[in-house]
Amino acid sequence: MKVEQLHALARAVYYGQRGRISAREVYDQMKTCLCLTYILASIIYWQAREISKMTATPDFPFDCDLLRHISTIEWKRI
Repeated sequence: MKVEQLHALARAVYYGQRGRISAREVYDQMKTCLCLTYILASIIYWQAREISKMTATPDFPFDCDLLRHISTIEWKRI
């Protein structure tokens, strides 16, 4: 499930050239993939920080058992 979410996020982020890597040189292909990976990691990190801030609030009604059902890959709010 999380891998599918990550792929959906990658497709949503990389929409240029209809999601195709059109570079011929291997270096350019790697550069494109690394940039996409960096953007995905940044989004996931930001989500994790926001979840941490939200759960650290003392007046937030939070059940700790629900935390394992929350994914940092969820991106519909971005």
